[in-house]
Amino acid sequence: MFAQLKILKMKKKSKLKENIKYLEDFSVKIKNSVDEFKKLFEEIDHNKEELKLKVSKVFTQIRNAINEREDKLLFEIDEKFNKKYFKEEIIHQNENLPNKIIKSIEKGKLIEKEWNKNKLNILINKCINIEKNTENVKEMNKNIEGCYLNKEKIKFLPEKENEINEFLGTIAKFGKIFTGFDFQFKEGKNYVLSNNGLISTKNNGGNSWNCTIVGNKEIPKNEISKWKIKINNFAIKENGWNVLIGIGPDNPNNEANFYNKCWSFICGNSQLSIKSGSNTKYKKYKSLSKGDIIEVIVDRKLGNLSFAINGENYGIASSEIPKDDILYPIVMINDQNQIVEIIQS
Repeated sequence: MFAQLKILKMKKKSKLKENIKYLEDFSVKIKNSVDEFKKLFEEIDHNKEELKLKVSKVFTQIRNAINEREDKLLFEIDEKFNKKYFKEEIIHQNENLPNKIIKSIEKGKLIEKEWNKNKLNILINKCINIEKNTENVKEMNKNIEGCYLNKEKIKFLPEKENEINEFLGTIAKFGKIFTGFDFQFKEGKNYVLSNNGLISTKNNGGNSWNCTIVGNKEIPKNEISKWKIKINNFAIKENGWNVLIGIGPDNPNNEANFYNKCWSFICGNSQLSIKSGSNTKYKKYKSLSKGDIIEVIVDRKLGNLSFAINGENYGIASSEIPKDDILYPIVMINDQNQIVEIIQS
């Protein structure tokens, strides 16, 4: 009985030491984790505020540009109306014109009636006044006729509701918050690009690995970057490969066997493989078909390459990505007329 108690006591003491060690280690670990969380939160919060500041800056520029355009158009309206049409003062000038004309007529008839009674100098002065009044009326009449002649309307374009709605629709779609890695394909050999560089079609070189498409932006270091590639016009090959999607150095000469310098996910029918330099790891993850979307996930901090197919994540494919090398998104096409597309969403 005493021996059993002694063994139990020793076991409990040993377990106690084990628990103390675990709690001590965990205490250090949790403290480090909390410190890391604090640091991470500060980075996230800083990124959020920086992003909001950028959005505000862009829309402030747009608002300023719209306000300036509005002011310019309003000024042009005043300018055109002043040149093209009569001013309000003409109305004021002509409001009493009928009375002036009646008085001039009455004076004229009175002069005519008393023509022989007036002395010559008085008669001449009165006639001159009537002549001046008549010339003044003629000038005013020209202004009035000019006002009637110019009835052309000045318009503001766009004035159709569908044009305005189209512009408002453009504003509504302007800008986006993008969580992936935003890039385009660069110009290169044996393929053609769409106007915005997002879609590439192999049009030369036959069926061989002589068509390498490189992204126009370096993959950031010490960060996790993601992007999606859609494979179109997919030519199914039995026990063959069609497209390599991954990362690698720039390839200005589009050299053959360039894939041996890359880390890529090989897309084919019967087997999908991870290629790390000249080393290829064969594994049938999933057979692909036209329209499938491959998401590439690169953790430059840890040196990991992961991927997902149509939203299903297949985990880390390679942990050998160099952290300090200059790397770009890479797509290599084997089959002529194969089409690949960057999906930015």
